[in-house]
Amino acid sequence: MEASVYVAILAVIAVPLIMVTLTVSRASAEGNLITRIQERNRAVIQRVIEDYRPSLAGTTTVSPDGKVLRFSSLGGFAGVTALPGPWIRYEIRPGGAANESILVRVNESTAEQVTLTGSLRTDSTFAANGQGVDLAFTTFGSSQGSSLESDVKRVITIQPQN
Repeated sequence: MEASVYVAILAVIAVPLIMVTLTVSRASAEGNLITRIQERNRAVIQRVIEDYRPSLAGTTTVSPDGKVLRFSSLGGFAGVTALPGPWIRYEIRPGGAANESILVRVNESTAEQVTLTGSLRTDSTFAANGQGVDLAFTTFGSSQGSSLESDVKRVITIQPQN
């Protein structure tokens, strides 16, 4: 009889404690996931910024669907005149699954193609903004063992400095 009372008391205390522990664990995993998605988004945007800021003003083109950004990189200077360098193209291409895209950097002079990320949403775009361009990238990911995905969207305007 005493053992049954102790087991009942233990169950009353242990079940809520286990539920709280599981909830905290899930919240922590979701927080880590959001941090990883934000970092992925930041790294991809930083790569575009590093290429675009030193580009030549007036060479930027954006496709009508907003999926291709093309510009001439800086090739150096002749006195005070900026010289054009290789043409760089960023493409948001359809990915393997629905609502997924990949971001590819293409150096047109060498035909080198580098996939920067495979976790963009299809609503990610480039848009002309005066001499510059607006980047609107939505990256996504899911926690291990979960089928639910989280999205992080970042919009930034960048201008060429030459």
